Amino acid sequence: MKVLEYIFRYLIQQVKGYSPISKRGLLLYPAILFFIVLILLLSFFQLSPIAQYISNPKIFSSLLITPPFILFLLLYSQRSWLILYPSRSFNIVFAYNFQSVPLRERAKLLEDYDALINEVRNQIAEHNYSRSIKIIKKQEDVRFQNDAAAEAKTKYGLPGATLLVWGYAKTERGRLKLETRFSYEFKDTKNKNGNTEEKIKTIITRSFSQAKGGFRVTGEESLDLTWKPLFILGLSCISIGTREFIEKAINFFENIKIKYGNLPFGKEKYSMVPAIKEINKILVDLYCTEMSWANPGSDDLRVLANKTLAIDSTNYWAFIALSFYYGDKKEMILAKEFNDKAKGVRPKKEWHTVFNEAYFKLLEKNFSDALELYKSIPENLGGNIDTLAIEQYLKKNFNETGETPFLFAEGLVAYKWRDENEGKNILKEFLSSEEVISKESALLPLVLWSQNSIEHHPSN
Repeated sequence: MKVLEYIFRYLIQQVKGYSPISKRGLLLYPAILFFIVLILLLSFFQLSPIAQYISNPKIFSSLLITPPFILFLLLYSQRSWLILYPSRSFNIVFAYNFQSVPLRERAKLLEDYDALINEVRNQIAEHNYSRSIKIIKKQEDVRFQNDAAAEAKTKYGLPGATLLVWGYAKTERGRLKLETRFSYEFKDTKNKNGNTEEKIKTIITRSFSQAKGGFRVTGEESLDLTWKPLFILGLSCISIGTREFIEKAINFFENIKIKYGNLPFGKEKYSMVPAIKEINKILVDLYCTEMSWANPGSDDLRVLANKTLAIDSTNYWAFIALSFYYGDKKEMILAKEFNDKAKGVRPKKEWHTVFNEAYFKLLEKNFSDALELYKSIPENLGGNIDTLAIEQYLKKNFNETGETPFLFAEGLVAYKWRDENEGKNILKEFLSSEEVISKESALLPLVLWSQNSIEHHPSN
């Protein structure tokens, strides 16, 4: 018995500071349970009724091996990456590696780590996201070779999406600190506006490199428990991908920027510069996402564009958005000014600006020039322009003003870039309008193009 007690105490010493689901814990905790069961069974031999029962070798072996084996399976299942929430929930998985840190120094690091996770939990509860976002803490001996290896762990085809918060401890200037990285998976979903995850992914990945895995964020250690939870929740909301959560992500990142971007000069402000810089990139992409959903004449579009320009003063999409906005308000000087600014940012032919110019010509009743501009745009736009949105906007203009040139433009856009048959029907409606029947001379170029397009090849 003394030998068993010595081995038992030795195992207890060896397991100190190690999580049950670490590699060492996975072996040592079942071994400890094995010796506990063995000591109990040997002590039961002193009780004659029980001794008679457990003296059977098969029963004794089963009682001895089964509990440690069950514990091993339970611990191993917790190490598995497949044990995520199998629901529509979003999973935030924490997986840091602390194995290189000496045991004496690891305790404080683990304490800070647990505090960070608890603060993220508190933020989730505070913002009523408990049903949408779940937290999973993995063992402290996970080590990824690179970003791609970490990103691969987020892709198991489960209904819910995953944000992996991972990293390792490193010594910098004699101090231990956590190096934090993020890898993520977009949820396969559609938002209320019908925009698929691909549209969000295309815009967001300008700052998040999905192909290359995670990215690194640094910041003042003493501030970690205040800004990092919001940062993590912001990333989670982006990965969920619906418009509702994109708006929540903007709120989180703006709050970090307001609170920590205006710190007084000193160590904390300097240390937050990389994080604020990354947040600015993220916000620009989120603002562009929101602008793609906003109505052309809405104040939301103007506000989002101005927020974007406050960060990136030459942002092409913000200039295009403001050109849309002021064009819708019929403030043509400003609309043309911002369209010209967009052309200045991208001097090569960008078809957004040409669509805008054609629309301006329609407003000025310069129909021949408007037609030439539409004809100059190639039929294959490569999916970079939402021609359905342009078509719907022209229809809105016709419904509001009753001016048939907008009806013609709607038919032309549908015919040339979306649905030829639908476009023909709209052009026929244009040709049967009173203005055309009365032979309004200004509309003659539009009439001729409509007649030729209906009768002959689309390129005519």
